[in-house]
Amino acid sequence: MNIAVIIGEIAYISRSGIMNGIVDAAKKDNSNIILFTCEGFIYHYLKEFSTGEYNIFNLPVLESFDGIIIDLESIDNNESKEYLYNYIKKSSIPCVSFNKEIADANLIYFNNETGFKKIVEHIIVDHKVTDIHYLSGPFSNRDAQQRLEIFKNTLSEHNISLNENAIIEGDFNFISGRETAKKYICEHKKLPQAFICANDFMAIGLMEELKSHGIRIPEDVIITGYDNCPTATLTVPRLTTVDQGEYESGLLAYQQLYKIINNIETKQCEIIHGKPIYAESCGCKSDKVNLPSDNQSSVALKINIDDSLDLLKGLTLGLTNMSKISDFEQSLEKYIHKMGIESFYFCQCGSRESYYEELELLASGKRPKRNIRTYQDTVWCPFAFEDGEWNSYPSYRKSLLFPPNAHFKNKKGSYYIVMPVHQGELCIGYSIIGNFDNSISGRVLQHLVLGIDIALGNIRKNDVMSTMLAKINQKWQYDELTGLYNRSGFVNNAEKMIEEAAENNLGISVMFFDLDGLKIINDEQGHEAGDMYIKSMAEMIKSSTNEKDIVCRYGGDEYIVLSIQKSYESSLKQFNTIMNSIKEPVSASAGCVFDIVSGMNELNLLIEEADKRMYIFKKEKKRAR
Repeated sequence: MNIAVIIGEIAYISRSGIMNGIVDAAKKDNSNIILFTCEGFIYHYLKEFSTGEYNIFNLPVLESFDGIIIDLESIDNNESKEYLYNYIKKSSIPCVSFNKEIADANLIYFNNETGFKKIVEHIIVDHKVTDIHYLSGPFSNRDAQQRLEIFKNTLSEHNISLNENAIIEGDFNFISGRETAKKYICEHKKLPQAFICANDFMAIGLMEELKSHGIRIPEDVIITGYDNCPTATLTVPRLTTVDQGEYESGLLAYQQLYKIINNIETKQCEIIHGKPIYAESCGCKSDKVNLPSDNQSSVALKINIDDSLDLLKGLTLGLTNMSKISDFEQSLEKYIHKMGIESFYFCQCGSRESYYEELELLASGKRPKRNIRTYQDTVWCPFAFEDGEWNSYPSYRKSLLFPPNAHFKNKKGSYYIVMPVHQGELCIGYSIIGNFDNSISGRVLQHLVLGIDIALGNIRKNDVMSTMLAKINQKWQYDELTGLYNRSGFVNNAEKMIEEAAENNLGISVMFFDLDGLKIINDEQGHEAGDMYIKSMAEMIKSSTNEKDIVCRYGGDEYIVLSIQKSYESSLKQFNTIMNSIKEPVSASAGCVFDIVSGMNELNLLIEEADKRMYIFKKEKKRAR
């Protein structure tokens, strides 16, 4: 089976715990898990970047999967939530939803109240604390709203009045905790008897910053968290927290979906109750380590993540100032095995042809023709790393997600993470990371994809710049009307030809051509007709020259051909071939010279001589007429 999982901000411990459970359960059935996720919330203060992140949820064609597991509340973007909600509601796709009812989907509901209320009551009743401040998550977040409400109601039940200034809005990260502690210290605010925090990260940040100022935990202030993240098992003192049961919920979600797909009766709604873990940060003694519910060793996990982050530092440095895809591949390949990545796909909007067309538009200062904020119906895969080698795939339908011939089709029990690649609101494509063990920790994945994002963005910018420079070079070196070299291009390439001829002990032939009667054509037929004659003359001359020859529109109606030759006889042979290619109604006068040349001064003398011979030719034609 191929199962789509849609979860936002996988870096957070609660979401990565759920994924651990889903992946472990799916492996037993050899099912493939494809996770669509992003980091929009982490970068919410960067509006354009955040918009580009959330665009990933417009990518999956859900009907192409056997079933879906979704956590809408983890997506901190109302437009994305509404789109996915309506999509699933209108479809008949087997679905298991976390926390939010969606049509006929099975529901797994986290009861925030049970464990969190017990923690608050424990601080009030068992530790006799009445002066409590609360560090919340973002007030717009559903989980943060629920936990704040539980906190307020529990205080009210115990007749404890709450000062609104005692509620601080945080961001669910370590920095929020540290900044809160600094504010109390710098503003000389009186510390409460206890801080109740809406998650472990904020609690740990708060605790570590207070400790750095000599404040003792729990003697001077009690601190509690929520989530039972691996880092909480390493704090000194050990953090009092709540185990939400994320790992068990992930197992349960997959098991329910499996039953739905296979028409096995299942319970429509399951409730997961949080369990409090009392430890030293509130003044209790923890009898056991109380690892997170997936039973991973916290120390081993931390060492593993630290090792991966060290590798990421090297990779990030390698990706910095990347200018070509080949450089990117070499740098990524160097680290890809060490990081436990089995496969990697970069899928780009459109096709190879449309990519270069878009570069041309951008280089000309024009906007792309496509809607830059969303995915196109077709994508292509410039590079894919699979089975230890690099491949590339031509364009295919976006609904397939993977290239049609991708090696993954033969893999069972795999875990793939799909994340956006973009520059602000500009949708570039998406990356797929396959069977990356450390990705479940979230943080490592976040740094990896961001590094790839920046590198690919830089490569794209470099491609635009190269295209722009090529356009400038085209105008600088080439005549716009005929496509031949202009005088600047002639001089630039003539110097190289002189060097090549000298190295091979050969000479240079100079052939000077002048279009007959251009003034009369312009006066009698108009300048548009004159331009047609000029272009026709250029095409005729070009058709009889070699790739290495330099063909230049030297003036309005004058042309020069430079060619490396062995002798005057071989020069004359090419000269006659060109003259025979000039057909009526076009007519031209011309002159040809040959000599050994050592520099531009000598070449200019040859050009003057060829010009003189051309005028002699022209006078003889006039005399003959």
